[in-house]
Amino acid sequence: MTFHTVQAIKKNLKMGASVITNSVTDRVEHKLKSMEKLVARKILGIAIVILGTVFLSLSVYFFLSETLQLGSAVSFFIIAIILLIVGIFLRSNERRSHKYEEI
Repeated sequence: MTFHTVQAIKKNLKMGASVITNSVTDRVEHKLKSMEKLVARKILGIAIVILGTVFLSLSVYFFLSETLQLGSAVSFFIIAIILLIVGIFLRSNERRSHKYEEI
């Protein structure tokens, strides 16, 4: 083979490698953007749930303290017990769902 033939082969190989590299890079960037959107949606969902929990807790507090004439300490204790039970329930469901995903 001549020198020019070897140079032409090298040039074609470099071009092919750059095309493959660009294709892989584009796919990775696309996946990262979709993952960013998914994370943003999950964070927004968690923030909405937290905000709803705060307002619901406040409404339960005012219901207990004003309507049922309970003191602040008892009202907050009851709210804490309710949130603890909900948290335990959600945690147990989370473990079950991960168990099925592994199988």
